[in-house]
Amino acid sequence: MLLSMALVASAADAKTIKVFSKKDSGRSTFRAAIDAANSDPSIDRIQLLVFGRKIKLKTPVTYTGTQALTINGAGVEITENGAENLLMATGGGDLHLKNISFVDALQSGVVVTVPAGNTLREQAVTLDKVTLSGNGWYGLLFDDQIGGDGGGSNSDSSLRLVVTDSVIQNNNNPAIAPNADDKDGIRVNEGGIGDITTVIVDSQLDENAAEGIELDEIGQGDVIVSVTGSSFDNNGDQPQLPSDLEDGLDVDEAGNGDIWLSISDSSTNGNFDEGLDLDEADEGNVYLVAVNFEASNNLDENVKVTKLQNDAPLAGSIVARFNSVTVKDSIDGDGIKLEVFDNEINENLAGSVFATVQYSQVIGNDSDDIQIEALTGELLLRFTDTGPPDLTPGIVLIEIP
Repeated sequence: MLLSMALVASAADAKTIKVFSKKDSGRSTFRAAIDAANSDPSIDRIQLLVFGRKIKLKTPVTYTGTQALTINGAGVEITENGAENLLMATGGGDLHLKNISFVDALQSGVVVTVPAGNTLREQAVTLDKVTLSGNGWYGLLFDDQIGGDGGGSNSDSSLRLVVTDSVIQNNNNPAIAPNADDKDGIRVNEGGIGDITTVIVDSQLDENAAEGIELDEIGQGDVIVSVTGSSFDNNGDQPQLPSDLEDGLDVDEAGNGDIWLSISDSSTNGNFDEGLDLDEADEGNVYLVAVNFEASNNLDENVKVTKLQNDAPLAGSIVARFNSVTVKDSIDGDGIKLEVFDNEINENLAGSVFATVQYSQVIGNDSDDIQIEALTGELLLRFTDTGPPDLTPGIVLIEIP
């Protein structure tokens, strides 16, 4: 009974601030609303009702609060009038952005920095009907890494990103920041013991000059990704960059933890490096399920999964299932490449790969259509159109015509 009363009181105490002015600062502006939320933890919602639907910022607007905050833009576009970053959040409060655009920042559209005080909890960023476009650096940077562009802290917090019905495109825009490199459409950096959990639904992460999205986990913890109905197409094409920084969907896990990725009804086509690139180092495994998925015309591998194993040749594994996928026409690489190596001497095979490819088309790739390199494992092909797979001796081929 007391808990119920407390919840009712909490809901009653919550406040919404409405924004009517499109000016940079002053009464009833976006900046004033954020300042109010910074000083009053009962403010949990900002509603933009701006005539003209555009706000130009001379300097960043910075949210320093610890409470969860929802910003409903009602279609408003936030852009720069000198601001390097448009919206910054540094206090550790969850941030929910809805029906709003952040475009053409000199650096990043939205920067969320995880503070050192976030321990043993999960900090969340949600994008719902959000456009992040044309920004010089990142569309969104969610940063928990010391040394990262957002100034993170390697906290113990886990990070959660949810993206629905959103468009992230043309970020790392060379017309605005010609000398910036490796600034992705979305970048999530996790530096402590926490996990990265990412859900992407019905969204477009296309035509960014670096990667569509990169998830980078360097401490203990897993990377868990669910993607449905989304595209990661035509990212890359930065001539100033070395290779392997311009994938459609890139996951790097370097500590003790696993990668779990489920992707369905989605595509990673036409990217300047890999379409789908998963890299797991140290202890941990990779689990990949791809259903109704297309990866075609990428410059290097269409799908690449790499496991680097430390001094335990049988411990690490890749488990992958491809069902009703189209993987074809890589320009300079394999169609599907799954590999497990010793971390100290990369030429030494290690670990296991267990892969199933069924009801699929894996054809026309520049090198091998399917390549698997590991100490042991199994490839099951069932009702699949593909060229002869390239398998190291420890991989057993089971083919069902």
